[in-house]
Amino acid sequence: MKLQKNASPRRNIIDRLLSSILVLLGFQSCDLINVEEPTPIICEYGVPVTHYQLRGTVTSPDDTPLPGIRIIYTTHPEANHMPVESPYIDTLYSDTQGTFSHNYSEFGQPTLYFDDVDGTANGGKFRSDTLSLQDKKLITKEQVEEGDGRWFQGTFRLTTTVKLRPEEAAAD
Repeated sequence: MKLQKNASPRRNIIDRLLSSILVLLGFQSCDLINVEEPTPIICEYGVPVTHYQLRGTVTSPDDTPLPGIRIIYTTHPEANHMPVESPYIDTLYSDTQGTFSHNYSEFGQPTLYFDDVDGTANGGKFRSDTLSLQDKKLITKEQVEEGDGRWFQGTFRLTTTVKLRPEEAAAD
């Protein structure tokens, strides 16, 4: 909005009042404020974002790597293995060393669901488990890239080891 030189004081007050109301409602202008000395207003829209590099290993209680474990990544807080209403789901599998990785930039609280879907091919049948990526006792977090001080908050590496118990031990 530009203030007019010859506009009436009442008109300027109304313009400023309407502009203030629009700003309170979330609308902004990217125009010049001062006609005599034009100074651009920098407008930015968006939300802060953080990138994550998830790295993990799935093992048995005796630290033997477990290949072929299905890992369901979801941002739905109350998912039950295959949530229909989840905004984001990805399926990963542990490799021959039991490791898995996933890069994401998500909102919400990511959760991982671990299922042994290959039967006894990896040395036995293992009990399913769940891991919240908010659990600071089970997740190691390190910053690997600095943010820009504005919208980008940086890149963080999350590392975890998940020990799945054999099914016969699940009754303990």
